[in-house]
Amino acid sequence: MNKSCVTVVLFYCICLLGFLLHVKAEQYETSENPNFSIRYNLTLVTGNGDKRGTGVPYSIVMTRPVGLAYSQKRNTIYLSEGNLMRKLDLTTGMTYIFANVENPGLLAFSPNETTLYVCFPLSNKVQRMDFLPNGTEIFSDFAGNGNSGNTGEGGLAINAQLNQPSGVAVDSNGDVYISDSGNGLIRKVSISSGIITKFAGTSQGFAGDGGLAKNAKLSNPRGLNFGPNGDLYIADSDNNVVRRINSSGIITTIAGDTTSGYSGDGGDAKLAKMKNPINVIVSKTNEIFISDADNNVIRKVSNGNISTIAGNELVGSGFSGDGGDSKNALISMVQGFVWINDELVFGDLVNSIRKISKSGIISSLTQKLPFTGDGVNVDLSFILYPKGICVNENTGDIIFSEAYGDTIRKIAKNRIITKIAGIGSANNSAGVENGQALSVSLHMPSLIQCQPNGDVYVADYFSNLIRLVSTNGSITNVAGTGVGGYSGDGGNAKLAKLNAPNSVKVSSSDEIVIADTSNNVIRKVFKNGTIITIAGTIGSQGYSGDNGLAISSVLSSPSDVAIAPNGEVFIADWGNHVIRKIDTKGIITTIVGNGTEGNGGEGFNRPLTAQLKFPKSISLSKDGELFISDYNGIKKLTVKGTIAHIAGVGDDRYVPLTQNYLSDATTASVFTDQIHIMSNGDLIIGIGNGYDNGKIYKLSKLTCTQPNYSPDSTNTFCLPSCFGLIADSNNICSGNGSCISTNTCQCKPGYTGAQCQSRIEPTISKQPAYPLTSSSSILPQKSKGVIGGNSNPRGVASSVCVGMKISGILLILWVVLMFCF
Repeated sequence: MNKSCVTVVLFYCICLLGFLLHVKAEQYETSENPNFSIRYNLTLVTGNGDKRGTGVPYSIVMTRPVGLAYSQKRNTIYLSEGNLMRKLDLTTGMTYIFANVENPGLLAFSPNETTLYVCFPLSNKVQRMDFLPNGTEIFSDFAGNGNSGNTGEGGLAINAQLNQPSGVAVDSNGDVYISDSGNGLIRKVSISSGIITKFAGTSQGFAGDGGLAKNAKLSNPRGLNFGPNGDLYIADSDNNVVRRINSSGIITTIAGDTTSGYSGDGGDAKLAKMKNPINVIVSKTNEIFISDADNNVIRKVSNGNISTIAGNELVGSGFSGDGGDSKNALISMVQGFVWINDELVFGDLVNSIRKISKSGIISSLTQKLPFTGDGVNVDLSFILYPKGICVNENTGDIIFSEAYGDTIRKIAKNRIITKIAGIGSANNSAGVENGQALSVSLHMPSLIQCQPNGDVYVADYFSNLIRLVSTNGSITNVAGTGVGGYSGDGGNAKLAKLNAPNSVKVSSSDEIVIADTSNNVIRKVFKNGTIITIAGTIGSQGYSGDNGLAISSVLSSPSDVAIAPNGEVFIADWGNHVIRKIDTKGIITTIVGNGTEGNGGEGFNRPLTAQLKFPKSISLSKDGELFISDYNGIKKLTVKGTIAHIAGVGDDRYVPLTQNYLSDATTASVFTDQIHIMSNGDLIIGIGNGYDNGKIYKLSKLTCTQPNYSPDSTNTFCLPSCFGLIADSNNICSGNGSCISTNTCQCKPGYTGAQCQSRIEPTISKQPAYPLTSSSSILPQKSKGVIGGNSNPRGVASSVCVGMKISGILLILWVVLMFCF
């Protein structure tokens, strides 16, 4: 027997082994029917203080407004907030919630006010709401097919791909203009034909002033509005400018010098500095009003000169000044603007609907959100967006970051809620170190981690800091200077610059790992205080580097990290819709997600075919299970590679969570950020999605409810039992088949019997085993899947096909052996 023959024989033996293993794997591959995964129930822990009201006077309702639009014929303000649409009837003084939708953004009315256009940035769509004669409103898709991309030019807008559309405006002809923010474009939809075309921009960047707008570059354009003469004004957010396109299609910059900052009041608007202008509106006298959002001010351009008319950049986000001059007021991240009777009405994101009168006096239409309730039973308290959450199981305390309240709060075991850090607003004391935690400002605190001794680490997002709140009431900066940027690797972490860190985790060896989100990197702080970068490439945002060194990879806005006991680091790669892992040798790989935004692919051994939608947070259990929260809900990855959807409806529908208890957590929308895993396996989560009233829930695993079904070996799916064994047992059906329903085995080819215990001896026939006709009905019908409890996941047809493959390999092997000998 020569060497070549040995090689060939070994090759086919390996092929045969591979097919046999493939058969075993296929037996337990789940269908994508979630009805047979083990359910989690959802129980309210706290958060009964809901103040969102409907059918009540709007003066007593708390709102977190994003987009505003005013209907003059109805004398009604329409607004988007969180996951709902609300209207404020200015004639009756009443407010009504009229739609539950997911993350609506900026709004615009058609000229005749019969259609309201609504941006949905996270869903990559613009929808229209038509007002019917009978008084009802109907939503329908207008532009974007829901997939992120840049396609469809010259075709129907409803079939095009958009990328986070964040602004919308309508001209006097009814044509609709969309800020296709992620693509750096303004796109136009003809109302008569429904055709979408590029109106301005070519790609992200800054260029083109003085030329045709369609040849210019924009960077994340947001708010749009038309002036009285038909010029289109654009909040070119990431360029920190406002631009104008005239009737000839020429684009110019009218405010901002492209540098992020705050300066220029009293001088030429084009020389001023702004910081992330989100929206712009023009008065009938051609005065331009700008939401200089990250400076928390409103600015006005009149005759080319710029001034601040509301807010205080030095103090920052806050609420004050009602009844006085708007110049002395504090406001917070204004987004929506409307004109009503020559008064500027705006949405104060953290506070309420406010207005500035002709005489410059500021007042509120709706109630300011009260970040109160401390020192009382938590059921009487109001919680606003519990973004980060953790539990100290030694004391039973639940700690959470109230992101838009700029505080860290604690719910003690006796259910009394107290504030443990933050003054409740962001201002220039953000860099204070070694101060009293209750006297220091936080600015949108994000994910947190509880330590066994009661200390709490906080990712202070807009302060660009990682902070430690100690049990003695002090707060200390452990990483960052308070100034956004990237620097300091190899030196003291306290002298390094971070850029909007969203997450912090601490290992058992006291090493700190940080998701430095806006820098698109992961950083580590050693016990001696030295900081380094361990993943991502500064200055690059994208998706590359798998199977290479993590330090050379490219990430996209990583939102969270988790640390395994062996030191491996898991990353929620938010913008790439995947979960990645850095092993102990520094090699990075993708472990969940195919890189395509969506929801699907759950099942056995399918983590790389599953789809995620902007994964926000990850948590690792003591058993090695990985829990993932994204915009579809919560998924779980088991140690055996099984992935299952355990909470949330799993798509873009918004199903309100109105009960205090749900027996199945997949029957309502579950929008959560951080997940804390208790030692008993329960999950503690905060639900609020950024704007709605916040509530804290517990997710507890239920057992299988179907008769004669039991949990699989990963305790994730409910499988049938056959003769005392669960379907994924190695010895099920004598090891010669699969359990397709209770006490029903589907045998492999060559085996028979109730438990597939008997081997069928081969017989020689002169006739083919199956008639070779197109009408043959010998092959069974397609399977419905083992999780459904009716048949084998791949079906008998699949088993026959695999059997034929094995037979083919054996035949070729026999021929090779005969040739060799």
